[in-house]
Amino acid sequence: MYYSLLATSGQIYKEFVGEFIAQLLYSSEADANIEGGETKKQQQQTFIENILIRLSNLGETFNFLIFWITNNNNKNNIMINNYYFYLILIFFILIFLFFLHRPLPHFIADRWKIQIIEFLMRISNEYLGDLVELFSGPIMRNKFTRFFSSLPFYFFPVRAPNWCLINVGYIAGIKCRFYIPKGEFKRNNALIVFIHGGGWCMGRPRFYDGALLLLIKQLGLTIISIDYSLSPEVKFPVALLECEQVIEEIYNKKFEDLGIDKNKIALMGDSAGGCQCAVLCQRVLRMNRKEMIKCQILIYPVIHMLDFQSPSYQLYYRIYPRTGLLNPKMLARWYLFYLGIEPTQKNINLMIKNQHLSPKLLNEAKLSSILDPEKLPKEFLLEEKENEFLKFNRKNPSIIKWKTTKNGFNGIKEAKIEKENTEREKLSNQIEEYLRNPDICPILANNLKDHCPTMILTAGIDVLRDEGIQYAKRLNEDEVKVELKHYEDAYHGIFNMYCSKKREEIINDISNYLKNNLINN
Repeated sequence: MYYSLLATSGQIYKEFVGEFIAQLLYSSEADANIEGGETKKQQQQTFIENILIRLSNLGETFNFLIFWITNNNNKNNIMINNYYFYLILIFFILIFLFFLHRPLPHFIADRWKIQIIEFLMRISNEYLGDLVELFSGPIMRNKFTRFFSSLPFYFFPVRAPNWCLINVGYIAGIKCRFYIPKGEFKRNNALIVFIHGGGWCMGRPRFYDGALLLLIKQLGLTIISIDYSLSPEVKFPVALLECEQVIEEIYNKKFEDLGIDKNKIALMGDSAGGCQCAVLCQRVLRMNRKEMIKCQILIYPVIHMLDFQSPSYQLYYRIYPRTGLLNPKMLARWYLFYLGIEPTQKNINLMIKNQHLSPKLLNEAKLSSILDPEKLPKEFLLEEKENEFLKFNRKNPSIIKWKTTKNGFNGIKEAKIEKENTEREKLSNQIEEYLRNPDICPILANNLKDHCPTMILTAGIDVLRDEGIQYAKRLNEDEVKVELKHYEDAYHGIFNMYCSKKREEIINDISNYLKNNLINN
């Protein structure tokens, strides 16, 4: 049985697996022309041919080993043959894993941990997720991704320490998770209301136990994390209004029961939760109730859905493409779920080319001003002569049409628009009203004077990097007190990473900010 299995495996490996891996890792999306010399497509094809030749040689070696084993099969060497079988099996598993490996930036924090986690996330969220979507649709894919991404937090939960009470309750009918320090560990009566991330479609408050407990230990305050309803089961603005109801209930009624000072309430959120925080602070400002929120902390926040081609997205395509970290397609899918628009592959592909923007919206001066890359730090603007990626003439040139370099900004109006593309027009018509809404794109708010003090944290290895910096600039324009912290070696999701020195640094910075702007102010 072993030998027939080996023979079959060798043939499959030689004729199918090698070609499959090559196509998977070096797909046609990288086809491009480089100025002068051999085309990029020809280079890729040559590289693939070399891979297939080497895999074919491995297949021949595999068949030779099978021949050797089968011709030395007797009762005295059965154990040896079994040993070789497992050795060969392990060898080819390692070869297969080698070809699935995707290098991450060499300077990334928590390198070995995130390399393993990225691999598992890519297998589950991308490869298996694509299969689930193919057979069962995008909603089932989202449920599958939720399930798989939650497994580590259920198998390896953070134990509640004896100095902090963690329980679940309801405020304004909305489920919340309470973190209340006990006795001498409660050193002040301030409160943090935390709104978790996950693209409005994933995540639960308990996934943040580790980070929030570290913060409580340093500050000695109470934290309430809102377990808001997720998309696509609900759509905008349900989750936003739930968070708003919780904050209003705490400020108006529950502060006495919780033993907190209602004038010392801070909002904090990461990713999509950071977007909710930014929007809520603007909403209380518009309601003339700015006293409800003392300050806010936005951790690599989502700020708008207007530009999938900014320098941080270009950096993704250049140095860590097709990895399991936060990527453009993942974001586009969650955006569409949140807005109640069908997340078909066609709609997702239109969004990552910025073709969800209508011609009218593209030509607005306000949008050009907001997205002007000259407002970003100069080190984020890629030198064209040093960036081979910017020289590519891709099959989908609109991905790179907003060419952002130190030599200048080509302008939004130059983005490619397929005027006769009815699907593009349909999507842009569906989404335009949302893109103009500051409750979805808080960077579009008109008047932010008297806005509460804000801390914004951004990560260098994150497609959302530029949005946080753009929002800090926008707040500065209205003279809002802003503290911007950028962590070049951090990645999106680091706030959930266990035993991370970089996360400890981030939490220390948040703690110092809250001491100065919430507790002692």
